[in-house]
Amino acid sequence: MKLAQTQLYALLLLLLSIPLANAKLITGEGYGESLQLAREEALSSLASSIFVQIESSSEVYQNDKGESYFNSTTHSSTDLPMIGVEFDCYAALKQQYCSAKMDTTKSLANYQQQIKSIQQSINTQLENMAKLPIEQHYDQLAELLSQYEQYEKYLTVITFMSGQNNVDFSPAITKQELRRKLISLEKRVNSLQLAARLLSKGINQNRIYVRPATLENSREITPFANALLSQLQSLVQTVSNPDQAKYFFSGSYQIHDQGIQVTYSLTDKQGNTLKTRLIELTPASYQHYRTDPVALDFDALLHKGYAISSDFKVQLSTNKGSRQLLFNGGDTIELLIKVNQPGYFYIVGHSKNEQQELSYLLDINEVQGNRRFVYYVNADDANKWISLGEFEASEPYGVESIQVIASNDDVVDALPSYVYDPSNGYYILARDVKQGVIRTRGQRGLKKVMKKNSNKEAETAEAVLMFTTQK
Repeated sequence: MKLAQTQLYALLLLLLSIPLANAKLITGEGYGESLQLAREEALSSLASSIFVQIESSSEVYQNDKGESYFNSTTHSSTDLPMIGVEFDCYAALKQQYCSAKMDTTKSLANYQQQIKSIQQSINTQLENMAKLPIEQHYDQLAELLSQYEQYEKYLTVITFMSGQNNVDFSPAITKQELRRKLISLEKRVNSLQLAARLLSKGINQNRIYVRPATLENSREITPFANALLSQLQSLVQTVSNPDQAKYFFSGSYQIHDQGIQVTYSLTDKQGNTLKTRLIELTPASYQHYRTDPVALDFDALLHKGYAISSDFKVQLSTNKGSRQLLFNGGDTIELLIKVNQPGYFYIVGHSKNEQQELSYLLDINEVQGNRRFVYYVNADDANKWISLGEFEASEPYGVESIQVIASNDDVVDALPSYVYDPSNGYYILARDVKQGVIRTRGQRGLKKVMKKNSNKEAETAEAVLMFTTQK
């Protein structure tokens, strides 16, 4: 079994390194009403391109003790620090246009320099802490945990660029050891109100966007996470939209036999971790809330191993961002999509709760036949966010996922087969969401084919997002 696992990790590392072996220049493009907005959009596009490739192969990001240092619940494209990016900007019609480029061979040395500095800082602080009285250890350990969060972000990008899991950068302590030391110095928390006060202690910044905590390796928002979110939002100076935020307060949790450990980190828009807090809750404090996701297996299947093209790219988001999303009944959700070249796409929705599940094609055009599912992006709209309209969060509440399949060739003949259900108006692919994902990927595959009426190869790309709706 050990040999097979080692071979699997080696294969994943090889697959991860393939895109960079062929193309060491990663690009992102963006438009904006000002030069600054265009630069930010281009940088976001570049970071997203890196993030989705990392996310699709996240098993690779483990240290020699089996701990994952890439966690999709806390990392997003905006959390990954971007170093060595070059911009090329100019006026384009009524907007500004910017292209962001990163040469991974040049940037890798900069990332390695940064992570070595953090490694040395952690090790030095550990040595100094040993000389301090035990009552001063808590603040020191909290600071070390913040540094460790930043260390993991750099290690994630370095692994992506090099295709290698390099243990030379490992500090003298692991994150789990830090967590154990912190928990041993404080009492376990008996209420969500007290948990929120401790997690937000010392956070005086304004314009903070608070994200709900998610179980590690999941994107679903459980009732427990929503209850804790409500408490946190009442204690910090929040904004209702991530676009208005200067800071993000994001969390994750782990379930143990004795209770739940919750970690929350404050980061700025450049991906720098400013503060990290950790607490442990007793079972009595959350006994009235469900803590386990209902769609963990589906979550993993949806977000790993999806199609990524080196040249043709698609991004998917909402008016509230693309990670740790929670919507209440009656909320409107604006779906946004961006394709970097002229092309076509269709969308598959997946809905799952504790009673039922469903995968279906989303009709996005007011036409007849299969064209109702296919959207064409022309050259003028390439690299710009396109709104697909607003959708209302309604029953049945649960986990909702959107999967977009895009190509620079027409996809109308590649649509998976469906059955129309007049009772609910859905064009159903499957009544099992895992089968729904398998059908979209199984029919399409990753093999390049020749474009129709052209000598060029057709390329396919995919983007996914998951959100939770509740009453």
